[in-house]
Amino acid sequence: MKSVEAELTDRCIAAYESAKNSNSAMVQYLISMALIELGYQIAGFEPGKAQ
Repeated sequence: MKSVEAELTDRCIAAYESAKNSNSAMVQYLISMALIELGYQIAGFEPGKAQ
Protein backbone atom coordinates (compact mmCIF):
# COMPACT_ATOMS: atom_id res chain seq x y z
CA MET A 1 0.00 0.00 0.00
CA LYS A 2 1.27 3.47 -0.88
CA SER A 3 1.82 6.07 1.76
CA VAL A 4 -0.45 9.10 1.74
CA GLU A 5 2.47 11.30 0.72
CA ALA A 6 3.35 9.04 -2.22
CA GLU A 7 -0.26 8.99 -3.41
CA LEU A 8 -0.50 12.79 -3.16
CA THR A 9 2.80 13.15 -5.01
CA ASP A 10 1.60 10.94 -7.86
CA ARG A 11 -1.61 12.95 -8.15
CA CYS A 12 0.23 16.29 -8.03
CA ILE A 13 2.62 15.16 -10.76
CA ALA A 14 -0.33 14.14 -12.95
CA ALA A 15 -2.02 17.49 -12.25
CA TYR A 16 1.19 19.36 -13.06
CA GLU A 17 1.46 17.54 -16.40
CA SER A 18 -2.12 18.56 -17.20
CA ALA A 19 -1.41 22.16 -16.17
CA LYS A 20 1.59 22.28 -18.51
CA ASN A 21 -0.75 21.53 -21.40
CA SER A 22 -3.11 24.31 -20.36
CA ASN A 23 -0.36 26.97 -20.30
CA SER A 24 -1.57 28.15 -16.87
CA ALA A 25 1.58 29.47 -15.21
CA MET A 26 -0.16 30.10 -11.88
CA VAL A 27 -1.51 26.55 -11.64
CA GLN A 28 1.89 25.14 -12.60
CA TYR A 29 3.53 27.26 -9.90
CA LEU A 30 1.04 26.28 -7.19
CA ILE A 31 1.30 22.57 -7.97
CA SER A 32 5.11 22.75 -8.06
CA MET A 33 5.06 24.37 -4.60
CA ALA A 34 2.85 21.54 -3.33
CA LEU A 35 5.31 19.01 -4.78
CA ILE A 36 8.21 20.74 -3.02
CA GLU A 37 6.37 20.62 0.31
CA LEU A 38 5.51 16.94 -0.20
CA GLY A 39 9.17 16.27 -0.96
CA TYR A 40 10.17 17.83 2.34
CA GLN A 41 7.59 15.71 4.18
CA ILE A 42 8.72 12.50 2.48
CA ALA A 43 12.37 13.32 3.25
CA GLY A 44 11.47 13.94 6.89
CA PHE A 45 12.51 17.59 6.98
CA GLU A 46 10.74 19.94 9.33
CA PRO A 47 10.62 23.71 8.82
CA GLY A 48 13.00 25.59 11.08
CA LYS A 49 15.16 22.57 11.97
CA ALA A 50 18.74 22.19 10.79
CA GLN A 51 19.35 18.85 9.11
